[in-house]
Amino acid sequence: MNNYDAICKMLKDEKVEHEIFEHDGILTYEEGIQRLKFDPNKIVKTLAFKIEDIKVLIALLGKDKLDYKKISELLSIKRNQLKMLSEEEVVDLGFEPGGICPIAPNKKVRVLIDSQIEKLDYVYCGMSRRDRTLKIPTKDLKRLSKGAFVDISKVQEKDEQER
Repeated sequence: MNNYDAICKMLKDEKVEHEIFEHDGILTYEEGIQRLKFDPNKIVKTLAFKIEDIKVLIALLGKDKLDYKKISELLSIKRNQLKMLSEEEVVDLGFEPGGICPIAPNKKVRVLIDSQIEKLDYVYCGMSRRDRTLKIPTKDLKRLSKGAFVDISKVQEKDEQER
């Protein structure tokens, strides 16, 4: 079973209230806010990293940037030990580039969710495919991802509504 089908099954089995939106493929947050009609302040991007053999998915608001100093301290590593996954490695995890979901059916993946997301009632995130977006309550995203809320972003104060 591919990640998309596995996530759909998890959502159904866990009776999670959600919506899945179909659209043309997108690769970046910027592309998403231009082409999709979602609240840009509720769009989550998921970055995929590795620390040696450990895979880490990091979810943060699309407008925010990862604070590498914070994440290095949190994981007790040096910055140069945190490597972005290659496109091939992303595909090996079962995700399309541009469609990484913080809910990873692969049990060997650690998930960290920026604490800014915890303040929201729901979010829009990738769904394993770049042509699907998942709207999910934040509490269910945390529960299904088995992730932890942590302070790992450089918050961007610019109001996305002004774009």
